[in-house]
Amino acid sequence: MSRRANELPATELKLQLDPGLAVDLDAFCKSNRGQPPKVRIIREAIRAYIDGEIARDVDLAGRFTEVKAVILANVAVAKKIRLVRTHEKDKS
Repeated sequence: MSRRANELPATELKLQLDPGLAVDLDAFCKSNRGQPPKVRIIREAIRAYIDGEIARDVDLAGRFTEVKAVILANVAVAKKIRLVRTHEKDKS
C-alpha cells in the first residue's frame, strides 16, 4: 500500500475538463434549466465510474477496500484530534 493511502482525502477538486466536455456539460445544464446542477452530474459520474471499475476487477476491488479502510481510519483519527494549549504566557 502506498504512503498516499495515509493522506486525508481532498473534498474539493479543481476540474480540468477538455473544452468539448466543458461545453457539453454547460449546454446540458443550461438546456435543462440548471437541473441537475453540474456538481450532481459530476458526483454521479464519478460514483458510476468507480462502481463499474471495481465490479469488473476483483484485484482492484480488494485494493480499493483496503485503501478505503486506511483513509477512513485516518479521517476518524483526524476528527478526534484537538489542540491543547500546553504553555500559558507568564502574566507577571
